[in-house]
Amino acid sequence: MRIMYFLAHPNGIGGASYVMLKHAHIMQEKGHEVFAVLQNDQKGNHSCVIDRFCDELGIARKSLIFPIATCIEEIDVIGSLDSIEAISHQIVSFNPDIVHSLQLNVAVELACRKLVIPHVMSIYPLSEGMFNIKWENVFPKYLIGDSEYYTRQWSDGIKAESRCIRVIHTLRQNSFSSHNRNHEYELVSIGSFISYKNQLEIIKAVEILRRAGYDVHVCFLGECSSDYGSLCKEYVHNHNMEDKISFEGFVARVDKYLNNADALVHASKRESYPGVIVEAMANRIPVLVSSVGGIPELVRNEENGILVDGFSANDIVKAFEIFKSMKKSGIIQKIIENGYDTFINNHTEDVVGYELEEFYKEMLNNSNDDVELESINVIKHKFCVNTRCHEKFSEFTLKHLWFLWHIKRVIDNNNLRNVLIWGAGNYGKYALEWCCYLGISIMGFVDMKKRGEYLDYPVSEPSDDILQAADVIFVAIDSMDSCRAISQKLEKLKRIRNQDFFLLSNHPCI
Repeated sequence: MRIMYFLAHPNGIGGASYVMLKHAHIMQEKGHEVFAVLQNDQKGNHSCVIDRFCDELGIARKSLIFPIATCIEEIDVIGSLDSIEAISHQIVSFNPDIVHSLQLNVAVELACRKLVIPHVMSIYPLSEGMFNIKWENVFPKYLIGDSEYYTRQWSDGIKAESRCIRVIHTLRQNSFSSHNRNHEYELVSIGSFISYKNQLEIIKAVEILRRAGYDVHVCFLGECSSDYGSLCKEYVHNHNMEDKISFEGFVARVDKYLNNADALVHASKRESYPGVIVEAMANRIPVLVSSVGGIPELVRNEENGILVDGFSANDIVKAFEIFKSMKKSGIIQKIIENGYDTFINNHTEDVVGYELEEFYKEMLNNSNDDVELESINVIKHKFCVNTRCHEKFSEFTLKHLWFLWHIKRVIDNNNLRNVLIWGAGNYGKYALEWCCYLGISIMGFVDMKKRGEYLDYPVSEPSDDILQAADVIFVAIDSMDSCRAISQKLEKLKRIRNQDFFLLSNHPCI
């Protein structure tokens, strides 16, 4: 087979990009021809880390500018249509039997429809409420996920033939040896600092354990320059915990840190199936992990790992105490060996390579099946008519015309006219543009802090009475944590996301 891979995220190697490049490498090792197309940012650049990883794996590649989305609301349909010609040219130049893309890549899907080439996408978590809208069909027929939990939801939502193919990890010769230990318990936590990754609660758990007399040190590996990373660092500094917490930032190889660790701790609130769990098991390191997404599918509590029952610092402390007791009794060795067996049975190149190759073969065998798919011209007609005349709108609004088109259908079909905007800031300006595009007027703004007027509209407190009086609420806030909290409040008031309230900033982990 000739297989072409379209990656996503130009700023570095995340878990999803790592898995896709490993898929390409496995297929190449099996004798298939592979080629990768890397995503450039709007300036035409991507991280040199991606190139180095491709060189290490021996994967030929080129790079292009094209848009991707991680949730359906964020699809940039105009940018996708504008990218089809360049993507089609790249596909034709390699002449693949199959195209495999990462995340929601509408440009690749429409190009593959035009060229009649089977296309599969890899995508993982999804946001609750995403399928409350009946979306236009711009999705591939085939789907790969890394957990049954999310694969089923995606498959049902976009009506795709799906397969759960587990995260892959390659055992390699370990050139790192353990160094001198300075603490009784050495823990490692791996992942970029994002609020839903929940690293702050791990830090607070260490603080509780310190007060209880335990000498516990946690080494955090992962990009920590975000606002949430700064918040975590500030907490460590303000609570004099520099001797208990270290921030190493992104590291290409975590071997030496795993070699020196007693356990991996991972307390995320939303995940599909993190590769760091696989890597720890493969290196015979016990795992203390939250029971979310697809994690309980393979991690069985006190059998091959320890599941954290909740997300608070106290919940993490309880899991640590179980681990400490198992370590003292020697039971932890059985946990470690069972974890290693889990790796061998589910995550090796042989296991994953076989499952991936078989799914590709099924795609080719079914590629002649008649499928009713909308063409590029149909999509253009729906989303480009009168688009170019909206020059007065911001780039943000123009990039969300796909979402706006679907919102308009919901509002018109249900005759919703009393509109409220939550957020009297910069995103509030965008929400006002959206209302102008949709042809609806607004009651005003609500905001947790601001009062008075904003853009000549009144700004009120978001009381239950005001929120219930609105037919439609636009949540005009960028912060993922704030969007999550506001969504939870509105849902308690029996509001339904993507039916009578809409977020301007969507993310699969909200």
